[in-house]
Amino acid sequence: MAYSFDPIFAADPSNPANVAANAAILIYDPNDAGKAPVTITDLTGSPLPNPVTVNKNGFGSAFQHATLDRLAWSGAGFEGFFTSYEGMKNVAIAAQAAAETAASTAAAEAAVGVAPVVAEAEAAADAAAAAQAAAAQAAAAAANSAALVGAPADTAMAAAANNTGSQFRAALSATYGPDAVPMKAAFVQTGVDPADGYTNINRRLRLFDTPEANGTLLDIQHYGNTYPAYGIDIHNYKGADRALVIHQYSNLSPMIQLDNTDNNTFIRMFNTANSVANPGGLGTGDYFELRDVNDGSVLKWNKDHLLTVTGKTFTILNSSVGKKVISLVTAIDNTVIEANKGGTGGGDAVTVTNAGTGRGIFVAQNGAAPALNLTMGTSAVGWHAFQISARDYGATIGTATDNGRTLEVNKNGTGAGEAVRIVNKGTGVSLTVRDATAELFALTAAGLPKWSAAANQQTTVGAAGAAAALPAAPAKYLKVQDSAGTTYVIPAYAAV
Repeated sequence: MAYSFDPIFAADPSNPANVAANAAILIYDPNDAGKAPVTITDLTGSPLPNPVTVNKNGFGSAFQHATLDRLAWSGAGFEGFFTSYEGMKNVAIAAQAAAETAASTAAAEAAVGVAPVVAEAEAAADAAAAAQAAAAQAAAAAANSAALVGAPADTAMAAAANNTGSQFRAALSATYGPDAVPMKAAFVQTGVDPADGYTNINRRLRLFDTPEANGTLLDIQHYGNTYPAYGIDIHNYKGADRALVIHQYSNLSPMIQLDNTDNNTFIRMFNTANSVANPGGLGTGDYFELRDVNDGSVLKWNKDHLLTVTGKTFTILNSSVGKKVISLVTAIDNTVIEANKGGTGGGDAVTVTNAGTGRGIFVAQNGAAPALNLTMGTSAVGWHAFQISARDYGATIGTATDNGRTLEVNKNGTGAGEAVRIVNKGTGVSLTVRDATAELFALTAAGLPKWSAAANQQTTVGAAGAAAALPAAPAKYLKVQDSAGTTYVIPAYAAV
């Protein structure tokens, strides 16, 4: 009969997080030192290529082999074994059926030709054998009991738990392994669990149930409240591998769920010291690390509360209407947000992209300080403090009270640079002065002063004053515009 194998999962046996992504997996006989590829088919009997190419997660399709129930594999620098548990079960069932058929046939044939005397002799022999076995068992039990006299409590309890006929084991089974829950437990002192096909791991304690199980596989009820009364205490000593590894193969529910019904902390992580187990002061490791094995990107939170991202952009996505993506609040006089770009290249320190109709940046300043303060360092000489690139309107500055200036331009440098520059490439006026309702004065695109308000121009003059009379001819004429847009010239005389 053919042996069927589960879908391929090619990963490092010592660390299943390292998968053979998109690799060619060679499948061969474990007893073949030359690692020649064996002939495999899919579950319908159609031939499959060997090596088999797995996807980026190390998975490949299920397959079968005609004669072998255990195959070896290698690829991407990893190697391991595939075991046909379903095929082994089918072989065992077939062997059991054959044995039962043979026994039934032999019993039928014996019943026809064997005299009752033979049956009585066999019964007597069986009784004698049973008596001998009972005596041997009693002797062994007596010897074991004698050996446990004066032994430590842990040793005596372990022996009672491993004794299939002990009252202690029966009480444990009745309390923690009810028959209503399909569950199995195996305790292995040394070597490898014989029921485990994954021979690279020694499982000291193995708990497993079936898909039909409706109870908790491991239930720990903890009531101790005096330090150090922990519910679970794991010591991962210096040089040891990972203390706790959980492999998630299910898409039904989360791998870890924490239910907090009180007001204490869910998870607490801190670097501490242990002068006996790991001397050398406080620990310096990162609090946690998120790593993508596909592209190598890493997110770390270290002991200095520094969050570092390598290989990807850290993004926070909010899908709740009317809710803020981030809200940062401080109750003391510290900086709330600091963007510090250490690189000297051209990347922006802060970028805001707003596709909505709300404001891109909104600052509500309630304290006695500027709402926005831009300070340029010495290395920024020759650059603007800020630049506005808009469509129709550039910037609007408004004040609500009469306590100060709406706009102040203060050039502290004593050089020849302009205090204000207006560059107008269009045909509209370059500068407008208005009151609450109308334009009063403007500076045209050509640079001409324009008296926009009719009230600021007149056709009569007052009485002569005490100033000197005008010369016969002015030095030049200066152009101006009146409120109708008509250009005039004003005589200009040299100053004394």
